[in-house]
Amino acid sequence: MKQLTLFTFCILFVVFGYCQIRTATFYAEKGKRQAQLEHYTEAIKYYDTALNIDSNSSLVYFHRGICKARLNNYSGALPDYNKAIAMGENSYDIYYNRGVTKFYLKSYEDAIPDFDKSISLNPKFPDAFLFRGYSKEFLKNWTEAISDFTAAIDLNPQTADGYGNRGFCYLRSQNYQEALKDLDKSLALDSTLIQSHNIRGQVKAILEDYNGALEDLNYVISKDPDHKEAVYNRMVVRLRLNDRAGACKDYRKGLTLGEKVNDEMEAYCK
Repeated sequence: MKQLTLFTFCILFVVFGYCQIRTATFYAEKGKRQAQLEHYTEAIKYYDTALNIDSNSSLVYFHRGICKARLNNYSGALPDYNKAIAMGENSYDIYYNRGVTKFYLKSYEDAIPDFDKSISLNPKFPDAFLFRGYSKEFLKNWTEAISDFTAAIDLNPQTADGYGNRGFCYLRSQNYQEALKDLDKSLALDSTLIQSHNIRGQVKAILEDYNGALEDLNYVISKDPDHKEAVYNRMVVRLRLNDRAGACKDYRKGLTLGEKVNDEMEAYCK
């Protein structure tokens, strides 16, 4: 009788353990379905429940981190990615996602090794090159950023952002003709990119194509009337075109956006 009781207990223990694991999987799958529907808050709740039942799934930590990142909760996503990696998750996309999270947390130098790792695991993944380029761009490492954007473009010739950001790096490197080529290509792929219009406007102004610059800057301001940089740049372009009224209007607008008072412009606009 004692043997039967012990045997029964063992069976119950095994079944309980199995059900516990299955229940964790059940909630993890529900979280995955909610994430696919872009219901990230609900997905996180299911992942929380799954991890409360069984905290040994690196994949659940990874997926919960993705959902937090989708909600712009990067400080919450980072510990989940760290935990998943510490538990042995070693895919190119987890390093990519952790790098992106660090990028949005403005930890540009820390993000680069994650993109390095992602690229080493999958050298055909253009987005890792893009974000490594963005990180180097923010660190003002123009030459290496250009190299990464070039690699991204080679892998995905339809990346308007790749051309746009490489164009910006060429601008900062004072290679204005190459910058203009890239920005033209960026806008040929996606004519709605405000930043590419803004940068191209600057390049055209440097190349003394003031009417072309004005066209780009007008587009930027039509989409974002409080774009401080574009308003300032348009003021400069209008000065070059001897458009006193327009330049003064932009100067006054700039003051409302936080630009400093300029004595010369004050006298010019009286």
